[in-house]
Amino acid sequence: MMAKPKFIIGTSLLSLTTGSLAIAPVVMSENGYVGSIVFLPVLIVVLIVAALTFLVGIVVLATWRELGPYILLFAMLLPIGFFTGAMISKHLEIGAYKVEPTRPVVPAISNKVLSKKEATHDEVQRFWTEIVGYPTGKASRWSRPGVQAVLGALTAEIARQSF
Repeated sequence: MMAKPKFIIGTSLLSLTTGSLAIAPVVMSENGYVGSIVFLPVLIVVLIVAALTFLVGIVVLATWRELGPYILLFAMLLPIGFFTGAMISKHLEIGAYKVEPTRPVVPAISNKVLSKKEATHDEVQRFWTEIVGYPTGKASRWSRPGVQAVLGALTAEIARQSF
């Protein structure tokens, strides 16, 4: 029996394309969390299909020697096509593999508020209510626009420094 090159190329292309298309549900999900949930079931299906195709290939190889090697080749290249499609999608950052830059809530460079050790409680309170914020009543205040995100980090910094 002589292997025919056109059948080898055809079987290889078919199995690699089928494996690459199997990763499509993961790649086409725009959400990385959904993609990660879908990946494992699709991987299991691909591995089951490859195992069953491998068993069929062995049976066909024993009974009909001409077609058996092509089925075995298909079974071996199917998972390779699946993982190749996943790696190419990851490298090209397609769909669920898209890496978006994260933006910190607090700017990397922010103002630090330092007060003298001699500052009284009333002076510190006045800073919070009249400089960073504005009073909305006798016992309440509101942050000025654009300052609220920085205040969260600033409060944590002051609390850390005061102990």
